[in-house]
Amino acid sequence: MAEVTGITVASETASVHGPRLRDAGVTPCRGLADWIARALDVQGYAHVESPVPFEDYESVARLIGTIILRSDVQIDVDRDQMLRQTRTIERPSIYSAGPLGFHTDPHADLVCWYCVEQDEIDGSVLLLDTSDIGGHFSAAELAVLGMVQLKSFTRDSDSTLEQYTFAPMLTHRDGKYRMFYAPWLICGPDTDESRSVLEKFRDYVRDKEATQLITLRLKKSECLFVDNHRMLHGRGSIAFDSKRRLARFYLTR
Repeated sequence: MAEVTGITVASETASVHGPRLRDAGVTPCRGLADWIARALDVQGYAHVESPVPFEDYESVARLIGTIILRSDVQIDVDRDQMLRQTRTIERPSIYSAGPLGFHTDPHADLVCWYCVEQDEIDGSVLLLDTSDIGGHFSAAELAVLGMVQLKSFTRDSDSTLEQYTFAPMLTHRDGKYRMFYAPWLICGPDTDESRSVLEKFRDYVRDKEATQLITLRLKKSECLFVDNHRMLHGRGSIAFDSKRRLARFYLTR
């Protein structure tokens, strides 16, 4: 798969197998937003490897979609405890140091992160591309995945009790499969057929992690945009005193 990398915003250049932004007659933010959209179509993610101001990150995000949620992803014991008190089922938290298994997030078409401060040791975002799922499962198995239901949570704030609706794990739209997956949110149906196909899906994820893992360690002031219906994302454990802080947006398109 072609890699689309190499953005330099400060000098208004983009050697992304294409012309410089100023030669294209567009503003840096507009040009960067267009490049990100192309990268998302090609490979499911766009890593802007040169530093950009936070204001430009937000401007680019607004050019690509609508920001529906803002979150600070960082170790925060108090917020983690408050969040756990309002949750109806136990699951990983963005405020804890523990690992985040591979998943997609609810409600968002795109998830993007801006690195305010990186962990001293690692803190990488881990990605798996599921765009080839149609080639690994039969039509009958894909239909079973489409019947698997997950809880999709919403809340007004971290301090309010969460509510949920149900959403299918797999849908098909505009010729593409769209994934909604978090193993801790699966709630049925509990049948021999669904258990068998879900186990095959877990094997599919494990094989991808072993052979096709994408590891992106954002540096300060870099940003990352991810197709939330295509890419699973996760993170390994980090230190309890880690200074890692990412500004996360959920976007709809």
